[in-house]
Amino acid sequence: MARDELIRRALENTNWDLLVCTMPSNVLLLSGYWPAVGYSIALATRDGRIALIVPEDEDELAEQSWADEVITYQPLPLERAITVEESAFEAFIRMKRDLTITADRIGFEQTDSFEPTSYLPHLLRGNTLRLLRRIFPAATLAPADGLLAEMRSIKTVAEIQHIRTVCRIAEQAFQNAARLLQGGLTEAQAASACRTFLGSCLGDFEHVKRCDGFIYCMSGANSAKAFGPYAHSCSRRIEPGDLVTLRCHAYADGYWADITRTYHIGPIDEHKQQLFEAIFAARDAALEAIRPGAKAADIDRAARSVLESRGLGSAFKHPAGHGAGFGSADYAARPRLHPLSDDVLDTGMVLKLEPGVYLDGYGGVRKSDMVAVTANGPEVLTRFQWTLGDLTVNALQELPD
Repeated sequence: MARDELIRRALENTNWDLLVCTMPSNVLLLSGYWPAVGYSIALATRDGRIALIVPEDEDELAEQSWADEVITYQPLPLERAITVEESAFEAFIRMKRDLTITADRIGFEQTDSFEPTSYLPHLLRGNTLRLLRRIFPAATLAPADGLLAEMRSIKTVAEIQHIRTVCRIAEQAFQNAARLLQGGLTEAQAASACRTFLGSCLGDFEHVKRCDGFIYCMSGANSAKAFGPYAHSCSRRIEPGDLVTLRCHAYADGYWADITRTYHIGPIDEHKQQLFEAIFAARDAALEAIRPGAKAADIDRAARSVLESRGLGSAFKHPAGHGAGFGSADYAARPRLHPLSDDVLDTGMVLKLEPGVYLDGYGGVRKSDMVAVTANGPEVLTRFQWTLGDLTVNALQELPD
């Protein structure tokens, strides 16, 4: 079913007249348009109309959406010294008048939310409530965060295709990364060089308007610190015998892929080989358990049990994964593959599966893949660099000082 029809049915079920969003991922969800700088508003009406309020220089992006109406505004007009929010408010008033929008019950984003944008590395806070109280002072406002999270968890066929595309873009970056790591680079140099491939492939994907992302490299003993949310590259030079973890958050037109690969530089010893084999076995056990109707906690248990059986249970320091596709590193996205999760898998969900082991002072091995849940089980969207042979890089040649 198309996204606009799913939205219309959701409004009917909630008895809301209007759903209004300003967070970029939710604007994308409602309209298919991903704001560049975050000053846009999406509206969905109960009778099935989708409308957008966008800065005038993002009009071309908005025209690629499925919105029925797009109104533009000047964020910072020269003739008046007003805020961007005030300019957007005035455009909202025009749209309300021109489209004859009336609403007694309105769904809105209540929970503060933060997410990266494609244009600048800043975080955005929703301002929906302030606008709605000014524009619809008599309306009843209902928090829509639960509904939005539920809608984001189930992707349409078109949305999964978008996610496949960003996975293909990331695959090119990882394939090039394996060659770059032979140069004896520092972690920071390797991460910077690999990120270049995320944004330089538009010629290979003509329908993509914007793509890029973030890549972090952690090597040697530093790779043991890759279990937390704060991945970061440093000045350490990658050496023969290292475990090298690359974490990648890539996007294409608002859809995200969250992928990690750990490489080994040069011939591998028995202990490190056992770590890789344990991760592969945990991954395969989790994939075997993925199907519609499966409990998300059981997916975590399948991966965790394998690592526990090999004496690595305490080294698996995070849940087995979470929902993905509409954001980067959104650990609360459904389904949450957490030991205590009550989520249940359904057809159309896309998740990040990420078994990993981290040994302090030694190193870590992590493998994160994007997986779609289909009626027939899991579809791995990132089936590349799948075996130890794929992840073993030739020994480095020393670079001159």
